[in-house]
Amino acid sequence: MTPNTMRAAAEARALMLTLALVARMDWRLGPGPLLPQAFAQYLYVPDPQMLLVPTTSGLDFAIRQVAPVVRETRSDALIVSRPTEGNISFALAIWASGETAWTWPLALWCGTGSDTWLVPPPLADEPLGFRLRNALHYAGQVPWSDPQTRMEGYVRAQAWMAGAMPDQEPVARI
Repeated sequence: MTPNTMRAAAEARALMLTLALVARMDWRLGPGPLLPQAFAQYLYVPDPQMLLVPTTSGLDFAIRQVAPVVRETRSDALIVSRPTEGNISFALAIWASGETAWTWPLALWCGTGSDTWLVPPPLADEPLGFRLRNALHYAGQVPWSDPQTRMEGYVRAQAWMAGAMPDQEPVARI
């Protein structure tokens, strides 16, 4: 595969995963607060006022690109990073008047039902996560009470992501 073909495939996987997350959360995409031609790669969910940014860039680079847009639109942002090589990772921006709080890297965590969270990666000791829903997003206590429940949620999320991107190479290994 040529580098351009690999990048296009990675971009398609990032978009596919982002759209699968939209469907899982039952979010409705709508017109965003930006001119469509200026930011064609951004999606917008009006109810939680969130920009969705599928990308093949690493999180550091993507955050630098998205940070001014978050301030301009006064929206939260979720970056779904699916590099050509490497693991899927997420970053979340919570916009507040005068300040934007970024949290990254985050991992997807799925409860037994439709409960979906962005939480610290498996080896991190952070006690806070973000429950995804149709509302503004705020940090809260992580959804597990013991290491086994924690790992089960990561495994469910990994299986869900693999199903959301059929015929692709395996996603991040836990």
